[in-house]
Amino acid sequence: MERFFRKKFIFAALFLVLLLGFCVLNGISEASVLGDLAQDLLQVRSLEELEEWISDVEDDVSDEILGHSFWIETYSWIQEALGKREFDSFSVIKDETGMLYYGSTYQAPTDDLETYAAQTLRLKEMLDRKGIRLMVVLPPSKVLYGVTEVDLDWPLNDPNARMDKLLMQLQQRGVTAVDLRTVMQHSGQPLEKLFFKTDHHWTPRAAFYGMREIVGRLEQEFGIVLDPDGYYRDLSNYEIQDMGKIMLGSNGRNVGIPYSGIDNFEYIWLREYEGTEYSWIDYEDEEEQTGNLKESLLDEHKLEVTNYYSSDPFGVYIGSITDMDTILNHSNPDGLQIAVLRDSYFSPVACFLAPMVGRMDMFWNQDRDAVSSFMESVEQGDYDLVIVEIYPYNLDASAFAFFEEAAS
Repeated sequence: MERFFRKKFIFAALFLVLLLGFCVLNGISEASVLGDLAQDLLQVRSLEELEEWISDVEDDVSDEILGHSFWIETYSWIQEALGKREFDSFSVIKDETGMLYYGSTYQAPTDDLETYAAQTLRLKEMLDRKGIRLMVVLPPSKVLYGVTEVDLDWPLNDPNARMDKLLMQLQQRGVTAVDLRTVMQHSGQPLEKLFFKTDHHWTPRAAFYGMREIVGRLEQEFGIVLDPDGYYRDLSNYEIQDMGKIMLGSNGRNVGIPYSGIDNFEYIWLREYEGTEYSWIDYEDEEEQTGNLKESLLDEHKLEVTNYYSSDPFGVYIGSITDMDTILNHSNPDGLQIAVLRDSYFSPVACFLAPMVGRMDMFWNQDRDAVSSFMESVEQGDYDLVIVEIYPYNLDASAFAFFEEAAS
């Protein structure tokens, strides 16, 4: 018996030594990350900011752990070898084409959407008094009926019921809303042309279709004509380059390449007239880029992938997301003035819209400071149009923070 416990003690001691050594090595290798987190902690001034900091710590610890890619890919290879269609207790589901979806063991309720619609009505009423138009834009999710090939009896995280309820509530209140699911369903394109298999984002091609529908609905609903001859809505006026397999999205990074594979990235940009010039201002990083479309709005360094797990090809379009940013069209300074409350889905749409407008001030709907700045800007600014764009899985209180209390 004494020998048995001695073996247990030796094993436990060896395990603790190895674990301590791993922690020390990890701390040394990621000293800069830990330093940044410590600096951020000193800036915390509220419970909400502390919660955000803790969330950042959890994300950074997970992403920056020593050998992170090795551990992910080892587990990923095992799951793929077993032929599993679900990953990590249905947190991710894969269909027969390799498309990855969010899984869920229950569907979110829809009772809160009436409140969000009432808050949106309050925003509309405020904008109406200023003569500013409001448009709500809802892009699609991968669970796209008639296009998606995944078995709908599986425990999918399906946001369509929430989208349907919100759209109905907005329609009843006279709020103009654009449901981009219909556009994608009738695009004639397979799902892999509309969404990345390894990511939650839509593709640049799908974003172009979204832009085209928004421009058409602005003319139909408000008489705002941005593209009278249809030039900017004609895909033949754009350069399309297949960049090959360079895209590993957030789902792919979570489950590993052996399980997810790697996406092709189709890079689309406007073939421009001579002399066009824009500025993109990133207020978060205090940077400004000025020049033609590629020099100002497109960051082609994002397409130079050396590490799939840390790359972001989607960020070629104005960096994907920043808390607050502005696009100025110097060739059309008197064009439409827009404020956009948005998420990263809107980044390629903004690049496609830019030639048709004068200014776009954009605010991230998941950052409360940005939402506060949005409200201040629309109350004080001289805008023609406000767009509220919301990713289907973000239809919650954080996306409707512009009015905390429902309209009466």
